[in-house]
Amino acid sequence: MNAVTAVESTAARTTISQAAANALKAGDPVGGGFYAGQIRQADGLYILIVAPKDGGEHEDTVWNANTKRVDDARSFFDGEANTIAMGRAGSALGLWAVGLGINGFDDWYLPARDELELVYRNLKPTDQDNYVWRSGENPSSVPVGYPYTADSPAKTAAEAFLAGGPEAFDDESHYWTSTQSESYSYGAWFQGFGNGKPERRPQELRVSRSGRPQDEGSVIQSFGRTAALPLTHMEYSMTQVAEKAVMTTAVTMVMIPEVSLALASGEVYAGHLLGKDGEAGHHVILLPGDVSMPWKKAMEWASSVGGDLPTRKEQSLLFANRPEEFKREWYWSNTQSESYSYHAWSQDFGDGVQYDGRKYLEFRARAVRRVPA
Repeated sequence: MNAVTAVESTAARTTISQAAANALKAGDPVGGGFYAGQIRQADGLYILIVAPKDGGEHEDTVWNANTKRVDDARSFFDGEANTIAMGRAGSALGLWAVGLGINGFDDWYLPARDELELVYRNLKPTDQDNYVWRSGENPSSVPVGYPYTADSPAKTAAEAFLAGGPEAFDDESHYWTSTQSESYSYGAWFQGFGNGKPERRPQELRVSRSGRPQDEGSVIQSFGRTAALPLTHMEYSMTQVAEKAVMTTAVTMVMIPEVSLALASGEVYAGHLLGKDGEAGHHVILLPGDVSMPWKKAMEWASSVGGDLPTRKEQSLLFANRPEEFKREWYWSNTQSESYSYHAWSQDFGDGVQYDGRKYLEFRARAVRRVPA
């Protein structure tokens, strides 16, 4: 049985138990495609399913025919919402993805930035050295992604996805995500499949979908599109653009429910972070208030409102899940520099870059509190 036949044989399965989800390995046929890992979204944990190459991969194309910002396509983890927003903005690429029907499923979409990073991490086609400067940071994946080393992630163990295999990603190409750049209206994120470097420029494409497992032993229906975007109800035109385009791949997902948390007035739930070695970790709650002051005073202010400044990892989570809660400026973390006692780490909520700056600088600050998971 070849890889495509294996996918077709599982296409009729519309349910999955939590135990079955936990037993999946990268590249296993499931839900009309192939298992690529687990991703955390605002409402819970999902498994990510990559479409088969035949029908689920698009040749070089542009992300959109114009350079207007697509504000509702800025999520780092919700590719489905991004793709629907792309379609509404007239992107032929977005419309192609939401119009797909593959192996009995019609809920395919373009993966968001963190989703496609997870695909590279688990289905890397070669043993080429990884790009190591910040590539691999992924607060949405489970487990959380940290910067690559030259040899980690290693090439996939899924034979069909190795270079030259029937499902392999092209290691000489970049693949579009559905995530609009925060910094430039004319840019969107894409993922390199040679060395794993993510960038914000126009290159290929492949789609994905997702289903969600619940508690042990329970079974659930795979998710379809909740905001339908029929092609017959949308007119669009595509002009030719003289620049290199990007390939695309589609994905899909499954959910694990979270605990109920009581939020005070003005508080915002930001997400869940795993602890060391996949331990339960904690939930991050963003407190009201936004101030500008040197680091020491910011630490004292955060304590006075019943919280703490976020850690660097928590800032990455906040940038991925709640960027709308911040100004596009530098915000202090609670983490001191390991190199200089007079420096502390901060994050730019315009482009997500982290930097260790001198503590006397007046950066902005938001406080968080933590609830054990």
